[in-house]
Amino acid sequence: MTTATSEAVSSACKLLNNNSTAEWLGISHRTLPIWRVQGKGPKFIKIGKLVRYEHTEIEAWILANTHSNTSRQGTQSY
Repeated sequence: MTTATSEAVSSACKLLNNNSTAEWLGISHRTLPIWRVQGKGPKFIKIGKLVRYEHTEIEAWILANTHSNTSRQGTQSY
């Protein structure tokens, strides 16, 4: 088995379904399908009709949506 194949197999073992991902994020399982239609939320993988999420993509999405305050960048509120 090549390194690339080993990495692919290792990555495949870390796939989560819709319900597991929603539970991890602390949101309703109904939210993720809505976000997918709207182009929001973590990147996902389609395998036929199945939707799966990689741990690394969920973590990256969380990091990308981490903020230190509630103000919008570039706007001033007086």
